Amino acid sequence: MIMRGLTMRCAFCGSRGLFQGWLKLREACPNCSHRFNQESGFFLGAYAINFAITEGLLLLALIPYIVISAGNPQTSIPAAPFAAAALVGAILGPVVFYPFSRTLWVALDLIFRGGRNLDV
Repeated sequence: MIMRGLTMRCAFCGSRGLFQGWLKLREACPNCSHRFNQESGFFLGAYAINFAITEGLLLLALIPYIVISAGNPQTSIPAAPFAAAALVGAILGPVVFYPFSRTLWVALDLIFRGGRNLDV
């Protein structure tokens, strides 16, 4: 199920076509009718996943600068390229990973709840 979430497939049946464009998730799966937004605030977990990925990208962009600077304090290397990479990761990361975080959250919810569809 995790792989289905990471490949933007329905965690319940494995079908594609869950999005209407890059940022708009359908109300339910077009194949099995599994509802995605099951309750108010359901996608807060997807937000947390997306936030963690973005923080990881920032860390990946800035750790080389920290390691190089700490390893050789006499050498001054410019921080601008590393800061620019961090900025690009902070802006593009959440947008690129957004649909993956939503389908991954649906898959995690399905694993933890055991496939129940709540009636709201």
